[in-house]
Amino acid sequence: MTVSVVTGLALQTMAVWIIHIGIRGRWISHIGAIFLAVAVAYHGLTEVMQWIWPGGRNSYRKLIGQSPMDDWLLAVSAALLAYAIIFVITLRTRHRNELQEPSEPVEYLRGIRIKWLLIAVAPLILLTATGSQSASYDPNGGNDTGSLSVAGGLVQQFLIPLSAIAAAALIAAKGQRWILPTLGGLAAIMALDGDRRSIIFATVITLYTLALAKVRIPRTTLAAAVAAAVLLILSVSASRAVLGRGEFYAGAGADTRSTALMSGGSALGSSEAWSGIKDETVDRLDGNTFGALINLQLHSGIPGVGVSTIDDSLRLAVPAFLLPGKNDVPLIERNEEVFIQKHFALSVDDDFIPGLFGTAVGYYGWPGLIIVAMLTAFLLALLDRSIHRRASPVRLALGSGLVLAVLLYEQGLPGLLTIGRSGVALAVGLWLVQRSLRWRAARSETGDDQHAAGGRVAAGTGVPGAVSRGAAAAFAVAQGVGAGLAVRRN
Repeated sequence: MTVSVVTGLALQTMAVWIIHIGIRGRWISHIGAIFLAVAVAYHGLTEVMQWIWPGGRNSYRKLIGQSPMDDWLLAVSAALLAYAIIFVITLRTRHRNELQEPSEPVEYLRGIRIKWLLIAVAPLILLTATGSQSASYDPNGGNDTGSLSVAGGLVQQFLIPLSAIAAAALIAAKGQRWILPTLGGLAAIMALDGDRRSIIFATVITLYTLALAKVRIPRTTLAAAVAAAVLLILSVSASRAVLGRGEFYAGAGADTRSTALMSGGSALGSSEAWSGIKDETVDRLDGNTFGALINLQLHSGIPGVGVSTIDDSLRLAVPAFLLPGKNDVPLIERNEEVFIQKHFALSVDDDFIPGLFGTAVGYYGWPGLIIVAMLTAFLLALLDRSIHRRASPVRLALGSGLVLAVLLYEQGLPGLLTIGRSGVALAVGLWLVQRSLRWRAARSETGDDQHAAGGRVAAGTGVPGAVSRGAAAAFAVAQGVGAGLAVRRN
């Protein structure tokens, strides 16, 4: 390791320490802390892995020298340190002596109907497990100008958060003996997707939900659940190394996917599998090459892109039913990574890991990177404060969707905005259901009181059919945005 790499890792360690002290070690219950952990994995842990396993399959590092990598690592590490400082200051500005916590954390899960959650998520699981063309990766499909299907969009945005909330609600309702089978079953379902990240994301969001609700998990049980998830992650990687990725492409059914997972598990005893796991992990965690290449081009005189791509990212985050045809435009107009690659004369054939900070440096160089880091910290701290201020299922739904967004840090700003809207959709859908059910309950009580008094409900003010249609309409809207949640009347 060079002196610059060591210095960068030291700055990132300071950022982790500041966050750890600021949140008193409660990493899993703070979106901003999870964001930092993911960013450090892509910008810090990856350098440790490059040092331990140099010269592996990582094709990205062949495109950049050590000197420009050193310059980038110092810049991004300074940005992470700035992020940590601003996040803690914002989070605790009005609560300097203690973190803000709701008085009744159990309210996050109180009244959530597990049945409705399972009904909502079952079709999404079925689409994934059966390798539906609309929900699975198709190497021959091509999406340069075509629109993503509605079913594919619902799976992408709602499968993981809905499954995780359902798992957490089940554990909270049934007790600790359900922790291991629920988390293990959830990881197994996600493994059928053939994407290691799905297993990690679903597990993290479930633990986030349980942490908010103060559901205690014994350490031994948690360790066993994590071990089961890790085994499935390794099985997916080993299957890819031995059999290839085709076993999880579109058209591969549940039997093919299950067989591939079992073959991957069996192959964990071979050197071929472990070599593939090592190479793929080192390759897919490299979040530094993209930013380093852009930083190098900036130093060579190519100007930054400014905020020209932010408008496209915001447009991409608008739901398709509100902005039809938004994806029916050239790829360069709806993909920030491709736009930046072409602007800085980088090959679009290289599947880089851009990351939020990797693309942010392309706006205005390192000053813009620091500003983006500070703004991100400020916004995530405000969101954390809002979610922790008062416990409710609506805030839980919002938080779960936002956790998924920050876990997808590698996708940059477009991914954060597009996936982040799932949290907003879940929260809005659940709020509509709550309002509908409360209105129906109030109307019902009013009708009962009038009937008991011998009165008669005036025409057009309390017609049960109208109430039912209103509740049904609200629930349909909730389903339309993928909420799949309903709350019992307390």
